[in-house]
Amino acid sequence: MLLVLLRLSLAPRATELADPHPPGTVENLVVNAGSLELTIGNERHLLGKGDAILFEADVSHQYRNAG
Repeated sequence: MLLVLLRLSLAPRATELADPHPPGTVENLVVNAGSLELTIGNERHLLGKGDAILFEADVSHQYRNAG
């Protein structure tokens, strides 16, 4: 399993697209401020400050700051 850790800051209304990572890659995401709309494949998750999610990142995914 490959665990990806990164820090991402998104401007208001910005979207960051991510291609699928190699099979077995897992991302652990924690929202430090504001809110985030995370789409993993066809699933959408709305996360707020303090929320966290652990997901298999071997599918396309995107991060969106709707604020």
